[in-house]
Amino acid sequence: MPAIDVPVEQRAEYNRILEQLFRQCQDTYSNLGKIYVLLKQGDLLQKLITIVSRIWILVFPLSLSM
Repeated sequence: MPAIDVPVEQRAEYNRILEQLFRQCQDTYSNLGKIYVLLKQGDLLQKLITIVSRIWILVFPLSLSM
């Protein structure tokens, strides 16, 4: 993924949004079992896993070791 040059005046907001995205990915990942039980649709869960995984790998490659 190419580096993004964020202007100094927008860095605080960019970092805040990135942190929110990170937390949402973590929450979603940790609740996949519950989500599956509620949805009872494996295809939707598979799509959700794909979305979360792609975001995680693209945006947070260093946090994979967590």
